[in-house]
Amino acid sequence: MGTMSGRRAARTAGSAGAGRGGIVAALVAGAFLAGTAPAGAVPAVAPERLVDPVEASGRPVAVQRELAGAEALLGPVVSPAGPAGRRALRAARSAGFIGGSERLFGPAEGRGGLRSWAVRLRTAGDAAGLRDALARAVAAGAPAGARTARTGVRGAATIRLVTVTPRSGAARAVALVAAGPWLHGVEAGPAAGRAAAGEPGADAAEVRTLAGAVADRAAALAAAPGPATPLPVDAALGETLADARVFGRGARAGARVSPREGTVQAAELDGVGHAIALFPGAAEPERFLRRADGTWRWAGDVGGPGCPRLDAALREVWGLAATCPARLSPVAAAAGPGRVADSPLEGVAIWVWEAPKVGGPEGIIRRARALGIDTVYLKSGDGVNHWRQFDAAIGPLRDAGLRVCGWQYIYGRRPVEEARVAARAVRGGAECFIVNAEAEFERMGVGRASAAHRRARAYMRVLRRLVGHRVPVGLSSFAYIDGHPRFPYSAFLHGPDAADAVLPQVYWGAFRVPVATAMARTASWHTLYGVPVAPTAGTYSRERVADLRRFRCLAAGLGWFGVSYWSLQHTRAQQTRALSSERACATPAVAPREYPVLRPGKRGDPSLVLQERLVAWGYPVRRDGHYGPRTRAAVAAFQLDRGARPDGVAGPATWALLLETPAP
Repeated sequence: MGTMSGRRAARTAGSAGAGRGGIVAALVAGAFLAGTAPAGAVPAVAPERLVDPVEASGRPVAVQRELAGAEALLGPVVSPAGPAGRRALRAARSAGFIGGSERLFGPAEGRGGLRSWAVRLRTAGDAAGLRDALARAVAAGAPAGARTARTGVRGAATIRLVTVTPRSGAARAVALVAAGPWLHGVEAGPAAGRAAAGEPGADAAEVRTLAGAVADRAAALAAAPGPATPLPVDAALGETLADARVFGRGARAGARVSPREGTVQAAELDGVGHAIALFPGAAEPERFLRRADGTWRWAGDVGGPGCPRLDAALREVWGLAATCPARLSPVAAAAGPGRVADSPLEGVAIWVWEAPKVGGPEGIIRRARALGIDTVYLKSGDGVNHWRQFDAAIGPLRDAGLRVCGWQYIYGRRPVEEARVAARAVRGGAECFIVNAEAEFERMGVGRASAAHRRARAYMRVLRRLVGHRVPVGLSSFAYIDGHPRFPYSAFLHGPDAADAVLPQVYWGAFRVPVATAMARTASWHTLYGVPVAPTAGTYSRERVADLRRFRCLAAGLGWFGVSYWSLQHTRAQQTRALSSERACATPAVAPREYPVLRPGKRGDPSLVLQERLVAWGYPVRRDGHYGPRTRAAVAAFQLDRGARPDGVAGPATWALLLETPAP
């Protein structure tokens, strides 16, 4: 799509099946910092990991940064030059150091600065071993004549408190807490370092108190699970969940709506309130969690048929069988007379590339009516150029009762100007807008710092600033994510400015594979992004009528809320029978949600999504799109923590767990 015909696009698809030439939500608050925070901006970090009581002590956060390696951790704790320091460094490396984060706090009330940090090791034994090695190294590295003391045990986690009092100068206190596979530290005194060098340190009692708070929190997190018990459900709870949904989904929530009657269920498990509800326009129920203060927050969907993201105890108390309550996807049937979709991206639509080649507005109206389709995606721009065919056609098309969306092929070289072209179509009356991005973005690098991600985010940021969220925005791109790993899907689909849906180009005719094969491969990889899917089929490669109908049935079974066809000018007379059928299949077979296998060594956007999910769960890896040794170690640690075989490979079971929303 975009700058070349469908046939030419098929020739350029290559072995990955590109096609036309070429909706997790943002991470939860609590993600570890990747890089150093700019002045005045301190990102949120996991509250159970870094020492929040330090903030309550009245000290401001001076610096917050990532601890990407063992050297970054040990440097302020103990000098690596001496024998004890070298031994501690070897211990850190052999403990399977994954990563971590630190905060430096400035002086307060005449007291010096503090440093708090948390790092993730491979196992609980590794954390305890490194704790002891660091405690020995701090004591061994004390200046000649200095007094040293090592104390204590408290609660469920062992604390090593080391104090060093030299003959002259400020005293130093270092507390080390091993809590499961995490090692926490609180340091006071000159070596706490860099934030307030030379200031008098806090005393050992204060450091002990802060470390004790960490230990107590770790013990609370390790509380034993209990059975689920049902909670009462009334109309007020439904409205509370509706409010939480709007707040949690943000721009993607659209207008506030109440849950469908009879679909709200609630229970308590391990002291946490859980609820599910099905909302109008949603393909599956959505989950909610009750905070400690009694308020509810939105926590995503249930994971598709079978509700894999719901604990078995919840499914049991709610009486859920093999599937959760869900509606039939609207794509099994065409629009039909009198039907009004919740969104112009819902149901069945047809793409229009070059309006003059299909008879202009009159030809589009005539053929859309013959197809029984009431939504048209009309090209409105190419790069920084606005297409006047959109201005000429939108009035007559809307007067004829058609819903009209604009679409634009973008190149990423001038993202701000391209976004302004898109906004022009919305101002001109487009009811939705579709961004068509393809091969050009694959040549701009991988990872959040790459040009591909920067330019994609810049485009979406400017577009949302100009048009807000009053119209839905979709991304149209390659169907096979694993075949195009360098394309920055997550830059378009995640974050506050993200697209509301993704429209993968499932051109099985051009790929030369069965339609079911193409749909299954597309579905498994798009599952990783947690965004509603509305696939596009081709009509330009002699696709059979039976396959075009099968496409809609498969999409309905997957719970996808829309389909479209590329394009009106390529659709042949015999194919119209499939597009115009009032119902493509009587009872679509519900397909289970599938997840792919992503192995170490891979570079690309799926690896970046993996790293984002690990960070969301509190495994502090660098988000560079490279599934390297540290990412593999973090995956293995995540698996080990959940009783799975720690092979470091992100397979279906691992993805199903990673894509859940971490509890607060």
